Amino acid sequence: MSKKIVKIMIVPIAVGLFLGLGTVMVRAQNSQAPTSSNGSLKKEAQQENVQEKKASLKQKNLEQAKEKVNADISRVIKKLNKTKDRVAAMPNIENSLKTQLNLKIDESITKLNTRKTTVDAATTKEELQSAMEGFKTEVKEAKKIVKDIVEAIHKTHLQTVITKMETFITKVEERVAAITDTSKKAEAEGLVLEAKTKLTNTKTLNDAGNIAEARKTIKAAFRDLKSALELANEKEGSNE
Repeated sequence: MSKKIVKIMIVPIAVGLFLGLGTVMVRAQNSQAPTSSNGSLKKEAQQENVQEKKASLKQKNLEQAKEKVNADISRVIKKLNKTKDRVAAMPNIENSLKTQLNLKIDESITKLNTRKTTVDAATTKEELQSAMEGFKTEVKEAKKIVKDIVEAIHKTHLQTVITKMETFITKVEERVAAITDTSKKAEAEGLVLEAKTKLTNTKTLNDAGNIAEARKTIKAAFRDLKSALELANEKEGSNE
């Protein structure tokens, strides 16, 4: 076989190999393109899924926080309403004082309800934080109102007891004045005088808001009057 024939045979073979290789490369590229595209889409889908989960968790946390805040507000409002009912049921409180106390309660409840509306409207953590500004102060104010009202109720009640005690002292003095036994009479008069002093101290303590101590003092005054009355009764018993 001559060299010319060999060259003629080699050329078609080379061309065929080149064309075949090109076809393989094109196929390879075509087969890789969809894989790369699918991978990118899958990655994007995963990222979107992560973002959705984060957004969902964020919203859930926000709603839970709002529920907790509203529960706290409702608890304070409930306590204020109970105090209002208590004021209305007190027979020893004048209507003018009841009106004054109720106005304070209503004002506090209005503030808290407004706060609740603002909290409900919050759609972000930042908005909720903004809605919560001043809430602690309002709670403190509400607690102080309840405390002041309870104190006012106790003071008014104790004042009624003091008035009754003053009437009781007058009656005991009349009984003591009738005692003929000098020794017993002097003892009874001393007890009445002690009761009067304790009653004066009770008034001072009550005005200062020291209700617990005022109650102790007026109970001690009552015991003194009771003892004085017993001495007067002994006198009556000896005459029978």
